[in-house]
Amino acid sequence: MKSFKRTMWIFFPLLLLSLGALVSAQNEVVVTVDLSKEYQTMKGFGAAIAWYDNWVTAHPNREGIYDAIFTDLGLDILRIQNWYGKSEPLGVDISSIVRAGRERLGDSFEILMTSWVPTVELKSNGSLGDGGTLKKVDGQYAYDLFADYWYDSLQAYAEIGIIPDYISIQNEPDYPAEWNAMLLAATETPLIAGYSQALDAVYDRLQEMDSPPKILGPEVIGLGYNTIQDYLKNMDLTKIDGIAYHLYHGGDHTKPDSFKFNMLNVASNYPDIPIFQTEFNRGTGFENAWLIHNSLTSGNVSAYLFWDLIWDQAGLVTVEFPWDRTRWQTEEGYFKTEHYYAVQHYSKYISQGYQRVGTSTSRNDLLKTTAFIAPDQSQITVVILNTSLKDELFRLELENYTIVDSSVYITEFGVKDGAAFADYGSLSDSGLNLPKQSAATIVLHID
Repeated sequence: MKSFKRTMWIFFPLLLLSLGALVSAQNEVVVTVDLSKEYQTMKGFGAAIAWYDNWVTAHPNREGIYDAIFTDLGLDILRIQNWYGKSEPLGVDISSIVRAGRERLGDSFEILMTSWVPTVELKSNGSLGDGGTLKKVDGQYAYDLFADYWYDSLQAYAEIGIIPDYISIQNEPDYPAEWNAMLLAATETPLIAGYSQALDAVYDRLQEMDSPPKILGPEVIGLGYNTIQDYLKNMDLTKIDGIAYHLYHGGDHTKPDSFKFNMLNVASNYPDIPIFQTEFNRGTGFENAWLIHNSLTSGNVSAYLFWDLIWDQAGLVTVEFPWDRTRWQTEEGYFKTEHYYAVQHYSKYISQGYQRVGTSTSRNDLLKTTAFIAPDQSQITVVILNTSLKDELFRLELENYTIVDSSVYITEFGVKDGAAFADYGSLSDSGLNLPKQSAATIVLHID
């Protein structure tokens, strides 16, 4: 990046349509992409298949589902659940899914494995759910047994061809869920085992491996109440390769900007550690696109993972009951949701290794912009969210660099039969209309 010193200026004059006539140029908006301002390098975008994996492998149209969730989205990271000791045979369905992902996306496709819960033998309540914590042996929490569980898990998964690039030792250690869950407190107490002690034990045990996975943590449920700060200040941060959190509190998803303060707080206090947002799914598709934007710009995240990649009634792709076609509502037995397109605007043409660069606009209150440059500096991807309640016409002018070719993709959110990552072709001098509450991804190949 340092050798690429010229600054690229992108002008988007904003032309308001009124009774078919354009208003004067004084209403234009100038969006600047400044390559001299360098921010985080991306680890990528992803989503999870932690349940319902057998719905995919049993589906008669599974190849189409694989194309939708891998090829069309261009995901970099798949988050999966550690089922070791809880499922026999282990990982048959997820192994097939991972193989399908690698066939479509190559070796750059990475795996994050998260433990929702260890085996019941390690739980204080003898149950997979209902909270509980790590059991005690001779009055001490069994951190060594938890570390053995993780070591044995990784060995077993390796035997079926799944070698995670990242692990998270405990999903939402601060939330006593009824489903698979286990509590690990920011500080060990007589009633709850400590996350930091568990991390130390797992890290030390995994050093016995030839190539141990990278560790993310603490993967708390949200950014509110100083929860993540409490965990991080008690952890040995040299033992993690990225800070991970979810977004289920710390802001209001119907007001995406309400998260910015807490996002900035974490990013500013830990500037030298990559940050991963590893789970979220609430609100509308456009609200999620806006939240991705804020996570990238305020949270400085290097990776953003949506929660459910596939589900029976939600997720990025809704998979209909595969064993009975008479229950299908669609011809193919699966369909993409509006959340799918919110993620696709970022995931499809922004990959691992791309670097976020500076953008600014004279109307930041309306147009939310991010830009990323490819590692070889041959491609720039710009994502624009039109948060205005009216359509906007933008036009691109590029100085100092030659556009070899360009592509534009637009989604209109909340509009029946509206555009869904529709290919608008290449940019033209006459400009392009960006509908209200919509997203545009602009791919520029430059010389």
